[in-house]
Amino acid sequence: MWIALTSTPVIPLPSPVDPNELKAGKYFLTFDLSDATGNAARQVVRMVNVLDVEAPVISLIGETNIRHEAGTSYVDLGATWTDGLQGDGLLESNGSVNENLSGVYVLSYDFTDAAGNVAATVTRTVTVVDDPPSDLLLSSDTVEENLATGTEVGRFSIIDLNLEADFQSYAYVLLEGTENFEIDANGTLRTKQVFDFESMEAYALKVRTTDVNGGVFEKAFEIKINDAFVPIVETYAPLDGATDGTFLLSGEVVDEGGISGVVSRGFVLGLSPDPLLEGEGVTVLDAGSGSGSFEATPRNLLAEKKYYYRAYAMNAEGVAYGTQEGFTAKEEPRGPSWSGALASTQADGWWTSPWLGDFFLSGNGWVRHESLGWLYAASDGSGGVWLWQENLGWLWTGEGTFPYLYGSESGGWHYYLGDVSGGVFLYRFSDSQWLDAAEGENRE
Repeated sequence: MWIALTSTPVIPLPSPVDPNELKAGKYFLTFDLSDATGNAARQVVRMVNVLDVEAPVISLIGETNIRHEAGTSYVDLGATWTDGLQGDGLLESNGSVNENLSGVYVLSYDFTDAAGNVAATVTRTVTVVDDPPSDLLLSSDTVEENLATGTEVGRFSIIDLNLEADFQSYAYVLLEGTENFEIDANGTLRTKQVFDFESMEAYALKVRTTDVNGGVFEKAFEIKINDAFVPIVETYAPLDGATDGTFLLSGEVVDEGGISGVVSRGFVLGLSPDPLLEGEGVTVLDAGSGSGSFEATPRNLLAEKKYYYRAYAMNAEGVAYGTQEGFTAKEEPRGPSWSGALASTQADGWWTSPWLGDFFLSGNGWVRHESLGWLYAASDGSGGVWLWQENLGWLWTGEGTFPYLYGSESGGWHYYLGDVSGGVFLYRFSDSQWLDAAEGENRE
């Protein structure tokens, strides 16, 4: 007679059974017996309940206590769990770290295995610290004299370990030098007065900066005043206009002498040597401002007279003059006696009247006015002129009278308005009508 032992677990087991490979669960063992003649005994079944009672273990990756600089990126390394039956794996923390705000942050790590065994909670402490700024920088520590109040000197910047995330904002306070400078909300240092190098060459100031968490840093600075100088300007020899009797004067601002630049430039012209801006009998030919070359053409000069001229340039420091040049004036061509016009320097055949404006002079008394078009002009012998225009008829005017014109046909006066919205308009007082010289129509 013999006894055979068999097992039928809920979770199939290998045969032979290795106890170290058992999984938690219920197993059923069946016992069978047969005698020599084949008689089978009643089968017996035993249930074996295998239990998982061992809790998993959590281990931190990295340090338990971490000191972290505010404003820099924090990346947690996490933790691992290990279980005798389930194996191992990675864990993320419960909780978070505000990397931009100083404080103590506790991160916890938890794990429960499949059998419900809870691992002991493991924690990590992250202390976010905001060290105060380590240095204060100023982009420029010089400013030129004579510049207006409010001129930018430079901009402050911070050296701080907490700047990586660019989250920081800083407050700036001027501790010393408040009578001479101020700091705006953007950390820009500006002047509070117009400085004079000859009076004071440098000024001291002291600045305090504070970060969002109260970290403080102070630093002293010296602001130096740059000495500006008058411009450097050159005068060039005149160019003879030949046919129109004029001379072209030219000059050049070689150096403006300072940041503020040249505010006025041109030529001083006179009959006496070494003409000055405020000199008696001196004509000033303005040629704008800034650096570089400039030109001017003097007009209405006395023929055969010797003229002297110098280029000049003015900045906040004063006026500078170039070398002196000279020329003997020629008789300039004159337009019709009634016009007082001189030959235009812009185009051949054109003339510029100080009261009538620009016009082209043709033969036989015809002129083409810049706005009124073709006109037939006839002097009245007394300084005035009769102008015939095809849409307006005969009109009389003259220097001192224009832009008023008398109309022979209407027997009344007109007011010349000029070019407006594509038309050339005159107002007729007798009937309060607007006339378009180009169209010859009444306009309401």
